[in-house]
Amino acid sequence: MPERLYAIGDIHGHATQFIGLLARLREDGMDPDRDTVVFLGDYIDRGPESRRVVEMVREHLEQHPHWVALVGNHEDMLLYLLQHGAANPHEFDRWWLQGGRETFVSYGGTLDEHDDRPQDLIATIGVNHRDWFASLPTMYETDRYFFVHGGLVPGRAAKETDPYDRIWIREPFLSSDYDWGKVVVHGHTPVVEPVIRPNRIDIDTILRGGYLTAVELSGETPRFVRSSA
Repeated sequence: MPERLYAIGDIHGHATQFIGLLARLREDGMDPDRDTVVFLGDYIDRGPESRRVVEMVREHLEQHPHWVALVGNHEDMLLYLLQHGAANPHEFDRWWLQGGRETFVSYGGTLDEHDDRPQDLIATIGVNHRDWFASLPTMYETDRYFFVHGGLVPGRAAKETDPYDRIWIREPFLSSDYDWGKVVVHGHTPVVEPVIRPNRIDIDTILRGGYLTAVELSGETPRFVRSSA
């Protein structure tokens, strides 16, 4: 059977749905030793089991080195704090209030009832995971697709798009009909159902749809596989 190509959208600490989606992919005929899986980032925050999700993704990458994991904006937020400390209240609150608290607790962190701001994130998250977040690329490319977490800048080649935009951009990417020469597969922008446009595919469904989405891209038409809600 020819090699297949899959992408998996934002997981956001939802380990149960992640396990269920991988099971669905195996039922779909996915062979992890033959086929390629691209994770689009945002493994952490919001859901209850971020640490478990990160460990599972890393385990799959170790077992299948041809699989790819991209960095998402939630890893980018946490990485900033791990590299620069949590002293910047704005940057800390941006992460903490968008699911960072749940991530901190999933890593075994405890909160003082009088202080809801941990002072040493590295001691909780660990240097090993920090370095792994820092190693993740912002883009992956095949002959037909660009894979990024956030999107690309219209009018600018994919490789010329700033790494920050690859992770964070929404507009003007989402409303653009610009042709990058390949379809852009992304997450980052929550949707109830996968969105297919001539120039992009959005599979970030966990927050609004309540389930994880994978897209199989080996044929002429994208084909979606979803977890249970």
